[in-house]
Amino acid sequence: SYLTAVVPEASPLIGRAAESPDAPYPVIPIAALAEVPLVITPPATRSGMLARQILEQYGIAARIKLEVGDTRTLLDAVEGGLGTGILLSVPLGNRRLRCLSLAETVGIRETVSIVWKSDKVIPPAMQDMIDRLREIR
Repeated sequence: SYLTAVVPEASPLIGRAAESPDAPYPVIPIAALAEVPLVITPPATRSGMLARQILEQYGIAARIKLEVGDTRTLLDAVEGGLGTGILLSVPLGNRRLRCLSLAETVGIRETVSIVWKSDKVIPPAMQDMIDRLREIR
């Protein structure tokens, strides 16, 4: 997983971005987000939680202009010029938007916990997921 800044095609942040072989999109430092209004999802969402954590971790005084309930609304708001979005990477479709990788989140690792009652049999699909997650380490 990695966080991306979603910006309108005319955003000045695009000109500040640099290519990197380690990132899927051109890269900007997270500090660049201190200069722009942000559109994010609530902390109950994975994107919203990670966005807040990374902004806090790097001491960025976020200018949250709008908090929206879902990704589609966030993309609509960014496309409408209300700010820069922060999301886990998502396909943009035919929107007039661009994704920029946030330098400090390239290669970010997340912890995954699976809880299962010891007196229950683990279904094959769950065991498959556990095996795949172990391979990622």
